[in-house]
Amino acid sequence: MSSIRRMFGMFSKSAPSKGSDEHEESPARAAAPSNNEHLTATEFHEAYNSGDYEFALRASESLKVKGKITPDFCLFHGSCLMQLGRFQEAEPWLKQVVELETRPHQLAAGYSALGQLLMQSRQYDEAIVCFAKGLKYAPEKSSLHREWAEASLRRGDDPTSALEMAKMAVAAESNPQATALNNGSHVKLGENLATLAWILAAAEGDEVEVDQLVKRAVPLVRHECVQSHAQVQYHSGLAYATLGDRGRGMRHFEEAVLADPKGIWGRGARMMAHGMSKG
Repeated sequence: MSSIRRMFGMFSKSAPSKGSDEHEESPARAAAPSNNEHLTATEFHEAYNSGDYEFALRASESLKVKGKITPDFCLFHGSCLMQLGRFQEAEPWLKQVVELETRPHQLAAGYSALGQLLMQSRQYDEAIVCFAKGLKYAPEKSSLHREWAEASLRRGDDPTSALEMAKMAVAAESNPQATALNNGSHVKLGENLATLAWILAAAEGDEVEVDQLVKRAVPLVRHECVQSHAQVQYHSGLAYATLGDRGRGMRHFEEAVLADPKGIWGRGARMMAHGMSKG
C-alpha cells in the first residue's frame, strides 16, 4: 500500500464523529417556511454556496418542474446530500443525473459529481470510470482531469502519472479563453493548482515549487464559494502533510474547517488534522 493511501486509511479511522450542527442556519433561513414550494432557486444557490446544506437541500425542491424531478434537481439534491456526508442517499440521485441528462456539458457535470461521491467512498476504480466518461462529453472540462489525478493518487498509483494529468488540468485553465468561459473567475485554476501542489509533493517532494503553487492557489478562491475555498485549503494541507511539514499542514486544514465545516472538504480536513495531532 502506498504512503498516500495508507495516510487516508489511518486518519479516516481516527477522527471522532461530528454532528452537522457546527454552525447554525441564519435566522432568516431558520424561520423559512417548511413548505418547500415557497423556496426559490436563488435561495438554493445562495445557501449551497455559503455551506448551509440543510437549507439548500430543502430549497433544491424549487428545481423541480411542476413537481417532477429534473436532471438539475437530481444533481443539486444529490450534491447537498454528498456535502452532508449522506453518501448512500446521494448516490441514486447522482446516478439519475447521468441517466436523465442529455446536454453534454451538464452530463459531464453529472459524471463529475458521481465520481466525486465514489471517490469519497474510496471506490476509486469506479470514480475514474466516471471521470473518463465525463471527459468524452466535455473534454475541455479541466476539473475532470484534476479529479482523475486525485483518484489515481488516492488509489495508490504511481504519482508521476497523476502528476501529468494534474498539470493538464492547470494548463487548461491558464489561458484567456478559459477565463472568459468562466466569466472572469479563476476558481477552477485555484482548485487545480492546489491539487497539483499535493500531487507534486507526492511525486517529487519539491517544497519550493509546492510553496509557489499554494501561494498562487489560495488567493484565487479566498472570496469565492465556501466549497472552493475549503477544497484549496484542504489540498494545500495535504501537500504540506506529504512533505512532512506538520505546522503548515495543520494551518491549512484548520482554514478548510473554518471555511466549510459541514462540507466534504471541511470534514476531510478535520479528520486529517485529528490524525496528525495523534501521530
